[in-house]
Amino acid sequence: MIGTWYSTPELSVTAVHDARRTCATLLVDLEVHPRVIMQILGQAEVSVTMEIYSQASSKATRDALKRLGESLR
Repeated sequence: MIGTWYSTPELSVTAVHDARRTCATLLVDLEVHPRVIMQILGQAEVSVTMEIYSQASSKATRDALKRLGESLR
């Protein structure tokens, strides 16, 4: 259970949150479906997964802007 190791002095609550956010962001970059990410993280709602635990990476942002630029040509 996560609570067993999560409350040790070596690992803070922040570290666990950061690991979840990193995991979600990497899965988003790998184009894993949001519902699958939700299940992996154990979230009840996909909105929590996508709004709180994932963030757009620099590469994803650059790719999106590149595609936008190409679509406007």
